[in-house]
Amino acid sequence: MLETHYRLLERAAVTAMRLEGLSGEGIRLERWIDMRYRGQSYELSIPFTRGFDRQFHRSHEQRYGYADPGRDSEIVTLRVRARGTVRKPRLPRESPGSPDPTPAFLRAKRVCFLGRLYETPIYERSLLHAGNRITGPALVFEYSASTAIPPGCVCVVDAFRNLIITMQ
Repeated sequence: MLETHYRLLERAAVTAMRLEGLSGEGIRLERWIDMRYRGQSYELSIPFTRGFDRQFHRSHEQRYGYADPGRDSEIVTLRVRARGTVRKPRLPRESPGSPDPTPAFLRAKRVCFLGRLYETPIYERSLLHAGNRITGPALVFEYSASTAIPPGCVCVVDAFRNLIITMQ
């Protein structure tokens, strides 16, 4: 009888995963069962196996310090966990170009770093490209963030357009 219920749950899980765009070979299913001793108000969730009843008593002993195999136990919930595996996305790489960040330059302004004012160039993040090199102090502005490159640091834009900041 449990097998019938698990198969129904698995079919529903596979259907849901396929609607998410996953194919059959990328779907992993796990069966779980929630059990308790009759009269208890809390359950233990354990992997479903042929010896699930023995596993329940062992898990109860581990969790609560006692087990009572002679006591009636009950199944509260059957669960199927569906996991999808997908290929890691290939991130676009940009070939390194010129180290000159001038095309991304917006303006300069006086900015305070560690109590001292510096004439500081400001760059537009979306206009920086792989290979660009910025010597601090500098600021990089973008829609959702600003990056400060302190004096004594260098920022290089990598092939994935990450800003890599190191101390000189």
